[in-house]
Amino acid sequence: QQHNRMINLEELHQFVDGLCELGKHQPKYLLLLTDIVKPHMPDPVSILVSIFTNIKQHLYTLHHGSNLDLTHPQINQYSEEFYVLLQLRELSTLLKHISDIQLLHLANNNIPPGPHDYQLSLIKKIQQFLSQWTESTLQTHNHTLNNTPLALQRQTLLLIEPSIPNELHYFFIDLLRLPWHELVSFHDFMMGASDLHLIFLTRLLSIEVAILLELKQCLLNPFLAPGLFKPLASPPLLPTKDVASLKLSAQLKLEIVTQPPAKIV
Repeated sequence: QQHNRMINLEELHQFVDGLCELGKHQPKYLLLLTDIVKPHMPDPVSILVSIFTNIKQHLYTLHHGSNLDLTHPQINQYSEEFYVLLQLRELSTLLKHISDIQLLHLANNNIPPGPHDYQLSLIKKIQQFLSQWTESTLQTHNHTLNNTPLALQRQTLLLIEPSIPNELHYFFIDLLRLPWHELVSFHDFMMGASDLHLIFLTRLLSIEVAILLELKQCLLNPFLAPGLFKPLASPPLLPTKDVASLKLSAQLKLEIVTQPPAKIV
C-alpha cells in the first residue's frame, strides 16, 4: 500500500538524514530496527548502504517540497531499498503515536510469550475488544478496577467482561488501571493501528523492555549527539566476526553487523 502513495520529499529527505545519523552513532540498533520491518534479509548491510548512497543521491536530484510518486518506473531499480526505507518510516510513525508507558505495558510480559502468529492473534483480539468499548465503558472499567483490591481484580474483570480470554486477563487488568489519559490514548492508538502496525508491535514484543525504549529514543531522536544517548541497557551482544566496517563517504563511517540478532521474530 505504501508504494501507491505520494510521499513528501522534504520529509523523506529528513528521515533518511536521520537514519544516517543513527547509523553513525547507534549502528547495531539501526540493524535491529531494520530486522523488525523486514526480518531475515540475506544482506541487510548492502540494503542500508544503498539507502544511504543511491537512494539519498536519487532524492537529492529531485525538487525539494514536491512529492515522490512511488509507482514511477524509475523507483523499480531500488524497489527493495525503498520498501525497507518506507517500512522504517512507518515504524517511526507507529512509535511516535505510542507513549513509553503504553509500550511498557505491551512489552512487560502482559502478553503471553509464544510464536509470532500466536502473539499477533492476541494483539488482534485486544484490538477487537477495544473496538467494542465506548469512552463511557472505558471510564467505568477504569474507575472500577482502580477501586478494587488487588486480590479481587481478576474476579472483577470476569464479572464486567466475561468474554475476555484467560490469557489476556492480566493484560486487560493492567491496561484498564492505567492513568485515564494513557488509557484513552492507547484506545485511540489501537483503533487507528493497521495490520502492518500490529505486526510491528508483535515483533517488538521479543525485545527486552529497556532496549526497546532506547530503540524508540534512537529512531525518533537520531540527531542527538552521541554523548546525549544514555543507554538504558547494553545492546545485544554480537559476534565480532560478523561486524563489517563500511565507508559510506568521507564524512560517514557505518559499522554494522551482517546478521541480525536471533532474538527478533
